[in-house]
Amino acid sequence: MSALILVHGWGFGPGVWRPVRAALATFSAEVSEVKAWDLGFFGQIREPLPPNGSFVAVGHSLGLLHLLQRLAEDSPKGEELRRRCVALVAINGFSRFSLCEGYPGVPERVLLRMQRRLRRDPAG
Repeated sequence: MSALILVHGWGFGPGVWRPVRAALATFSAEVSEVKAWDLGFFGQIREPLPPNGSFVAVGHSLGLLHLLQRLAEDSPKGEELRRRCVALVAINGFSRFSLCEGYPGVPERVLLRMQRRLRRDPAG
């Protein structure tokens, strides 16, 4: 099988994939390599690619949108991603987070509470 690229969602880091990576160890014959991207919420942005061959990209939430954005880039990196990516997997992939007419998202009051809490205790 292909290698995997795992991209976390908003507010997470690549460590969120530890349990998934541990479970994947039982499929070592099918998965040649696993790379986890770091979108930089708690450190530097890192987007390592497997050294050779094709890969399956797995995006969680905002990570999926980040992958789609990278795949659409008109650049050498975007071209390489499009050429090598054989499948895209979405985990909680959605186009909108907040509630609006016709979309069952998170209510505004919850988002406002989150914003206030981030100002008081961003690490928490």
